[in-house]
Amino acid sequence: MSLSAELIAPDGFDVLEGSNAEFILRVSGFVGSYSYSYSFDATGGSASTSDFSGGVGSGSSSFSSTSLFESDTPITLSTSADGDPNGPDVDLFLDIQLSGAQFPDGSSQQRFEINILNDPTPVISPIAGDNVISSVDKETGVEIEGQSLAEAAVEVSLAESMQTTQADEAGNWTVFFPSDEIPDDGDATVAVRATDSEGNDATNQMDVSIKTSVELSGTVIDRSGDALADTEVKYLPEAGDPPVDSVQADGAGSFSMSLPADTDASGRLDAVRDYSAGDPDITAQDALEVLRLAVGLEPSWGPAEAHDYIAADVNGDGQVTAQDALEVLRHAVGLETEHAREWVFVEADADLGEISRDNVAYDTGVEFAALEGDLDVSLAGILVGSMQEYA
Repeated sequence: MSLSAELIAPDGFDVLEGSNAEFILRVSGFVGSYSYSYSFDATGGSASTSDFSGGVGSGSSSFSSTSLFESDTPITLSTSADGDPNGPDVDLFLDIQLSGAQFPDGSSQQRFEINILNDPTPVISPIAGDNVISSVDKETGVEIEGQSLAEAAVEVSLAESMQTTQADEAGNWTVFFPSDEIPDDGDATVAVRATDSEGNDATNQMDVSIKTSVELSGTVIDRSGDALADTEVKYLPEAGDPPVDSVQADGAGSFSMSLPADTDASGRLDAVRDYSAGDPDITAQDALEVLRLAVGLEPSWGPAEAHDYIAADVNGDGQVTAQDALEVLRHAVGLETEHAREWVFVEADADLGEISRDNVAYDTGVEFAALEGDLDVSLAGILVGSMQEYA
């Protein structure tokens, strides 16, 4: 008996695009050695090389007994989905070549046809760009679009609400959910059913998030890391606009505010604190420390840090000079000064490495390019003119 090859398809020779399929190459024969090779080939079929991958291999074996023997070799085919519910079915071939002394010509080739079936599953385009429905989206309503079988009847549900439409000749469809049909904050499911004129239907679903507000929370601390209670924290949507929200930090320096979620919003979080009796005193020793910085010396406690230069720039001209030391001294002895005792706030983790005696440039508060998710930030308060308590 000469060698023969059989291709076994446990799940059939029809493969849905985007899935993998396994075939078994079964070689039968009597005593003797043989080799084999196999490959998938789009030549002569309607498939292209972009529709599939895998399935190229070779090997050898032998039958060492006089009885019939079978050798099983798994072959895996990976197919690609084109994302078009109206795409065509395509076919390709699996070529198998057996070589051995049993063949008069030394080898024998067999070809098996495999069909790659189009996936009619409806396609749902991302909602609002990222599948997150913000406060602006909910206020104006949400449009959901996608593709399905051509001219199919389409049902689209968002949580408990449903809209219906008909796909056009290319399979494109669009539905609109008004504000009152969009659920409250949380996770929701968009489900689509498309039914063609012959009653064939296909379904798909996609998870979305409704987030119309974000929680902006954090702590306000001083330069020692201690809580700054009773500090007013403000969020300003853009420079010059009134604050959207304003809260007082509690006894632990913690604060939390709820703001409208908006991926296109930008703004700044800052804090305000009036000098009070419980705040550190400003003394002549502080003036001396500022003067040391102004003339290029280190403070009495060692190398200066960025926060030291910020505290020492009393008149806010962007550098530490003897004039700043004089202003601090005027505070200390109770004389009038143009510069009141002031708290400024910076992001606690901000990189302020560029600040020096001659370059006290920094932004107060924390800038946000967008309000997309809950945020946790810490603000560090610096009492301008106060130096010695941090030694």
